[in-house]
Amino acid sequence: MTQTHIMSTDMPMHKAIATTKLRTIDEILLPTPKPGQGKVLIEVKYAAISPLDQYQVDYGYVLKESDYPQVLGLTAAGFVKSVGEGVEDLKEGDRVRLFLVHIRI
Repeated sequence: MTQTHIMSTDMPMHKAIATTKLRTIDEILLPTPKPGQGKVLIEVKYAAISPLDQYQVDYGYVLKESDYPQVLGLTAAGFVKSVGEGVEDLKEGDRVRLFLVHIRI
């Protein structure tokens, strides 16, 4: 990692690992939003780099220039930090694991 990129905001911030341009991985700071209706905020303790992440770093797979920085680590484990309105099956402090899939058409 070569540098820290900061996205300016008045919100609380958190660190993430991202590809910031082709063949480059950096630590970035991002705003930490409050979870909205039906959403949860996860405090990630462990994340894994998947083959899709590596293709995005090495080849820019499915990324346009405007998609950078792209946060890496689609597989993660951690704890529920807070829940949005309407969430009834999870509560703060619950241990969770996740696999995120996002598809652009």
